[in-house]
Amino acid sequence: MIFEHALDRTARLINMDLFAGEVSAKEIIDGLLATTVRLRADAADLSSPNGQTALCTLFGQIAMMGIGIDLDIPEVPLLIPQPPLRGDELRAALLDYANDLIPGMRCGSQHGGNDLSLVLGATRTEETHALRVTGTAWSCAVGPTDQVAPRPWEGEWPIGALLAAASAAPEALRAALQRIASTTSHGLSAEFHTRPGRPVMIDLSHRAIPRKRLDLDHVDIISGGAITNATVYALLRIPQLSAFLRVIEPETLDLTNLNRYALSRRSDKEQPKATILEGYSRGSIKISGKQARFDDSWPALLGSLAPRVLIGADQIPARWEVQRAAPRWLQVSGTSHFFTMASSHHPDGPCAGCAHPVDERGDDPIPTISFVSLWAGILQVVDLLNEASGRANSGDYTMCYPFGLSGARPILHGALNGVANCPVGCQASQSPARSDAGWPHARAGM
Repeated sequence: MIFEHALDRTARLINMDLFAGEVSAKEIIDGLLATTVRLRADAADLSSPNGQTALCTLFGQIAMMGIGIDLDIPEVPLLIPQPPLRGDELRAALLDYANDLIPGMRCGSQHGGNDLSLVLGATRTEETHALRVTGTAWSCAVGPTDQVAPRPWEGEWPIGALLAAASAAPEALRAALQRIASTTSHGLSAEFHTRPGRPVMIDLSHRAIPRKRLDLDHVDIISGGAITNATVYALLRIPQLSAFLRVIEPETLDLTNLNRYALSRRSDKEQPKATILEGYSRGSIKISGKQARFDDSWPALLGSLAPRVLIGADQIPARWEVQRAAPRWLQVSGTSHFFTMASSHHPDGPCAGCAHPVDERGDDPIPTISFVSLWAGILQVVDLLNEASGRANSGDYTMCYPFGLSGARPILHGALNGVANCPVGCQASQSPARSDAGWPHARAGM
């Protein structure tokens, strides 16, 4: 079935990490497609760019999991472009997108009962099982309506709206997990909290940058995959931003990518990933797609690298190869199952090889899910904006568990060490102060 192909990697992750490999892919996919989440927002909460960004991003994250959406919103004009949506009216554009994503995914209104309701901002609701999704420019809150105070979405700085969507989407998955566990009679892993409703509060205001026009100049992005999709998705929503982004990616889009590529649609299938992203150039953000692989031949193919380089490639050796090219500043974001990591590097400090000294070999498809990739993209953008604003962050790392954000320290931030087994052989790895292990302990919460 086509929908099984599109949701294959999400089903793999759910089975491996949440059901100990005991549930079939079909049972998981049937459970995802049978789950319904109501998204509710009134006209007031959709009257700001941030309100629309929170809704559009959350809608996309849930839709990429194949979970049905009961879309309880009025029709309002789009205030800013919301790629990959098309058209000028918000509700119609969301329905059009859903019909061009995961085959078999249901979307509309009045589906009957729903497994969970997510209510934006200060929108009223009488539902007892609803969770509120709200936030500010750099923070978000998600939780039961009697624990998260109503706060209308306002403004246009989108980091808080993106965080809100990335924090609320796991609640939709939890609702689906309850259905899957009930219909299959298989128990869920005790490692994760799997019932929706625990409050999540994320605040990145300590990483806020001055609100002014910001020119990133030339930025090279290695890989056009899920993390790059999330990164470009976020950058396209930053006000007063200009940049020339070069995306280096050799492959074409297939159905297994649709579960996590925030800027892709089913009708893009078999198109070069770099070309798809290039099509989202707009205004002061120019995107150039280069259908090429970053390997030993890169100088002849690509010329010199930009001063700032981002990489979200799955292959760890590719991170080493980019680091050996010694860009002025390199940011690496990666995911593994329900884990997200990000780090930034300059040539004189601990490098990408210190952060990822061991290759994770394997030929099986990588298990993935939408909101983990979105988190990696958000962290990449926050690092990039801080670096471009003159706030030094090279040598730092950030880690988070997007399925465990209700804990005391959902995001960990600290300083990297050089490691003795660094495959790049960077200067920091030769220092007497180096470590013999990989990631150090976090020095502070974030």
